[in-house]
Amino acid sequence: MKSSLRVALEALTERAIAAERSVMSETALEAFGDDRAAVHRASVLAAIVRVGRRHGVSGVARLLDIQPSNASKFIQECESHGLVHRIVREGSNKHAILLTQEGAQALAEAEEHDERVLAAVLTELSEEDRTCFVAVMEKLLTSLDES
Repeated sequence: MKSSLRVALEALTERAIAAERSVMSETALEAFGDDRAAVHRASVLAAIVRVGRRHGVSGVARLLDIQPSNASKFIQECESHGLVHRIVREGSNKHAILLTQEGAQALAEAEEHDERVLAAVLTELSEEDRTCFVAVMEKLLTSLDES
């Protein structure tokens, strides 16, 4: 017999998937597609913004906790979709990775999409329940970081 926590998590997951399908915009579908690689592309774009110009592929790999070869593959995929471009850093043979205008727009769409999905999933909760939910999630994430 499933625990009530397991049942609740499965229901939340199903609702999140349904909400995601209902709010996915045409632009996001074009930029990211409807596959697992789309999630990686969005994550890579966000990581590129976070690591900045100096850290390149290795910085993206560290931030995403993946092998540099995988980060390179995902960056190349983003490049082939016109979402990023590379420039040679002055005085170095290394490349800086920058979002193109299309990449910045696609990342903004992905972030807006995530917000809409979260809002759709949590609509049934009162403001007090949402605050409690966020507090519990933060505790779980902190405990995972510490372990």
